[in-house]
Amino acid sequence: MRTDELADSGAYSLRCDGVQYGGPHQAIDFEPGVYCLVARLYLPEGQEEGGFVDLSLTPLDDISHNLPKGSTTSITPAPGRWHTVATVMDVREPPAGAVAIRAGVWARDFPEGKRIYIDDVVLIRLADDAEAQ
Repeated sequence: MRTDELADSGAYSLRCDGVQYGGPHQAIDFEPGVYCLVARLYLPEGQEEGGFVDLSLTPLDDISHNLPKGSTTSITPAPGRWHTVATVMDVREPPAGAVAIRAGVWARDFPEGKRIYIDDVVLIRLADDAEAQ
């Protein structure tokens, strides 16, 4: 849920409590390129052990099935500080049938009541060599 309890920047972040599998995600139209997904994560101190977070970028077909060439970065955040986490996906040579890209920050296997804050989620399409010149 959106909250003003804690934020790395701005006034709000997303608070997740006891999530088994879920988090913010969005699909965008597919364009070949190199993509980077970045998020800031904060785990309060004094909570039960368990749980981790995946940042993932996944090409999708026209019925939202996952296609090859996706990228996932997993982290078990240390409590008490903000973490910057990123994953990069190179689809300059797209998988057959790609029509969308799903970007997501997925909290996984958190014990009941365990809290994590997610802030400043950004999806960047990096300039390819031709665009950078």
